[in-house]
Amino acid sequence: MRSLARRTLDFIGWRRSRIDAATDPEAKLTALAAEMTAAYVSNHDVPLAEIPALLRRFRTELVEMNPVVEAAPPVEVVATPRKRFGVWTVFDRAAVLLVGVGVGAMIGAAFVSEGSHAPASAPAATVVASAAPTPKGAAAAPDCPTPFSPHLMQSLAAGQPVTVGVFGDSFGDGVWAAMRQMLPKGYQVIQFSKESTGFTRYASLNLEDTARSQLAGQPVDVAVIDFGANDTQGIYDGPKAYPLLSDGWKAAYGARIDRYVALLREQGAMVYWLGLPKMRKPEYDRQISDMEAFYEQRMTALGVPYIGVVPLSVDASGSFNEYLLDGPSQKPRLMRANDGIHMSFAGYERIASPVVARIQDYVARARKMAAIDAPPAAPPPPPAKLAARSHAS
Repeated sequence: MRSLARRTLDFIGWRRSRIDAATDPEAKLTALAAEMTAAYVSNHDVPLAEIPALLRRFRTELVEMNPVVEAAPPVEVVATPRKRFGVWTVFDRAAVLLVGVGVGAMIGAAFVSEGSHAPASAPAATVVASAAPTPKGAAAAPDCPTPFSPHLMQSLAAGQPVTVGVFGDSFGDGVWAAMRQMLPKGYQVIQFSKESTGFTRYASLNLEDTARSQLAGQPVDVAVIDFGANDTQGIYDGPKAYPLLSDGWKAAYGARIDRYVALLREQGAMVYWLGLPKMRKPEYDRQISDMEAFYEQRMTALGVPYIGVVPLSVDASGSFNEYLLDGPSQKPRLMRANDGIHMSFAGYERIASPVVARIQDYVARARKMAAIDAPPAAPPPPPAKLAARSHAS
């Protein structure tokens, strides 16, 4: 099933190469939306009946949020004769749409049926990972750029759980699920993440307004941010559009994440920024790597601990690998999803481990401070004196 899906995806690419995007931008949009739909369906449980709506949504997002697509020139009718028949032209457009949707369903079925468990014996060429190295930032100075928040200190003094909020996209979803299992009793881990979101996608969801609404009814003591997988595109700032990682992009994007961090800090949260892993596709990995360098620089300026996880997501040679050696036994374990982007549950536990350790250290120091600041307990009252008995002589 999976090999058939891959061949069908190759067919989509071949049909796209036959489309002249300069004179047929509509067909290009359809092809791109079909590919995005196929990639999404391969990693999510999407009913077949919802795939057409998903396709329309991706197409709308391409138009609204990608300046390159938005700036496509209007279609001009050229009087030169076409070499192929009208029926074949219609097939060009229909093929990339229908086959794209079909392959999305097939890949999704293959993904569900094959599951995410490692085979009994992984291929020798695949199992080349080494023990997970300590990621950058994991051994940094203690995390307390500002005094411990009153809310955290009150929670600890009252014996209430420490509230950890996870903010992000689909990576945030995975990190939240992992942290729920990894943090011990005494922590409450809340999911504030939402898939298919990002700081370049305010046309569909303004992350600042959403976080402000979420935190109004549920303040958090610790905030973990994990965004960026959906942001490898241009950004609109008012009427202007800026290409990915241009000076204008960095200014607009940076202002958004600065305000986001400030919003979390205003209600007393200790904030961590968790990085993204290495990606399978070289071009996408290069974009993510450049963005991570931008995040690290920005968080350093804000005094926010940035925790990079690329060293945790590569093998001994520093390359992308679906299987990595894990645990005391150092046996190969599946760490990545089929798309070469997301993680398996074990993979999310792996990249969440350094931030979990940092949170526990932060809270342990706050507990000591809460004990020091607590008023001394009143001494217990002396035992009541027993009344003297009179005995008849």
